[in-house]
Amino acid sequence: MQALYQDDPSDVINGPARTSNSSIRIKELFGFAVDGPNNETDFDANRFGFVGDLPKFDMDTVLALPFVSLNVLEKWMGRERHHEWPPRALQRQISEMTGYVVPVGHKFSERKDVEWRISYTTAEKKLVRSMNDVQVKLYVVLKFVQKDRLKPICQNFTSYMVKNLVFWVLEKTPMRNLTPETLVDRNLTAFWHLKQFLENKFLPCYMIPERNLFHGRMNGSECVSLLKEVDKIIDEGYGFLLKHHKLSLSMQLTFSYPEIAVAYKQWLVEIEDIVLILFGNEAITDLVVKDGKGQLDLFEVIRQLSENMAIGALMNRLLQLLCPEFFSENPFTVLQLAIGLNSVLVNRFTDALS
Repeated sequence: MQALYQDDPSDVINGPARTSNSSIRIKELFGFAVDGPNNETDFDANRFGFVGDLPKFDMDTVLALPFVSLNVLEKWMGRERHHEWPPRALQRQISEMTGYVVPVGHKFSERKDVEWRISYTTAEKKLVRSMNDVQVKLYVVLKFVQKDRLKPICQNFTSYMVKNLVFWVLEKTPMRNLTPETLVDRNLTAFWHLKQFLENKFLPCYMIPERNLFHGRMNGSECVSLLKEVDKIIDEGYGFLLKHHKLSLSMQLTFSYPEIAVAYKQWLVEIEDIVLILFGNEAITDLVVKDGKGQLDLFEVIRQLSENMAIGALMNRLLQLLCPEFFSENPFTVLQLAIGLNSVLVNRFTDALS
């Protein structure tokens, strides 16, 4: 691999791209070709033997190679910060983490087919996991607005942009100003930051600020339309919450029962961790790929996977998280659930990850 690509601050590395066995297996398993670092597709449960009118959910797949660069992370850790987030101990942990290079080049480069981009997704994940309850709520509210009001205007205004926006807001905000009482104010602060980024046509990547996340992602008219919508949200003030029934209701419940919000976050994090481990395991990929028609039912999958004790334990835990009533001492409850377990599991699984 050569030095960073000099004509673009997007941190692109030149080097030959190869198709790995992983990409072949992913294509066989999910029925799509992997093209670029973040390939979003619809996951169809019917391909795995689930029958009936079942929901689909979006899934991102990323092919990557490990990458170590002390310069990038030392620069990130050494930049001037005036407030408490991220904590110094977390900064040190992240500065020692491995990054990745993903097979995507600068959009307008003639060499884009042989360029790689630096990514610190695991570091970003660690930052998200470090967030406290108020910070998570800030993130969730902004994702609601992104999905309902901003993405319809510009399809390329992504949740990844929202995540980076949240990182910047948290870094630039004193912890004393991040309280349940000031949550809505901090959301409006985030919209002011977004307004500035849109006016400058530059949203810096949190890990690599020289990288403009807006570059090549939206045209002039989309940028103007987004600015108008953000101005509208700012003018609405606290009222912007009232335009989202689901959002306003969930915030009321969260403030009234904070212990439920914390428990839900822990539940969802554990499900996501198990899914990442399972989908990265060759035994599961091979198991589904061996059945050319994809007709294995759920119980057969669990039975075969249970032969591997580690995977079996994970599958059992996932079942406990998604269907706790299946482990009820009441045999009638278990029997009633078992009749439609496939459908129940898929619905709850897609709801959790959507």
